[in-house]
Amino acid sequence: MKGSKGKFGPFNKLSKAQAIAVLVRSLNGTQDETGTPWYSAYYTIANNDGLLSGLNFDSSKLDSTSIRRGELALILYRVVTNNLVK
Repeated sequence: MKGSKGKFGPFNKLSKAQAIAVLVRSLNGTQDETGTPWYSAYYTIANNDGLLSGLNFDSSKLDSTSIRRGELALILYRVVTNNLVK
């Protein structure tokens, strides 16, 4: 996890964009973050892998909404059941 401005922030809430980025980085490495929004490459990979199916993840608001425990648990479950771990 990169943190914000070099600060890890272990007690800060995690946005949906940050959670998706951490997960995709752990599975596929760091992606291009120069696009707008910065997380678009991570979102595309997670969406294409079926990790976000059925979740109400508005791609334009991922950076401003926190992820819920149940959402993260479902995404991690899909990683395991879809054999995405390398």
